[in-house]
Amino acid sequence: METESLSDLFRRLDARNRENVALAGLGIRTSADIFEATQSQYEHSRSQRNAAYGGSVVSPALADLGIRTSADILEALNGENG
Repeated sequence: METESLSDLFRRLDARNRENVALAGLGIRTSADIFEATQSQYEHSRSQRNAAYGGSVVSPALADLGIRTSADILEALNGENG
């Protein structure tokens, strides 16, 4: 007997949930729908934060958190002062 992985099981169950919700016409959002909407909002706000900071961030991990490095701050200060 072959067992499926947890991720495959969750995908299958989520697909079934979406089908059932659509067939019932209840307009209910599944957990996957909520996760996708939250992830989309997070990506949008992250891009806004990065744009607001203006400088480039050397480390991708820092950029993901919206943290500016000291080099970014120094560059911004030098740009303001001439």
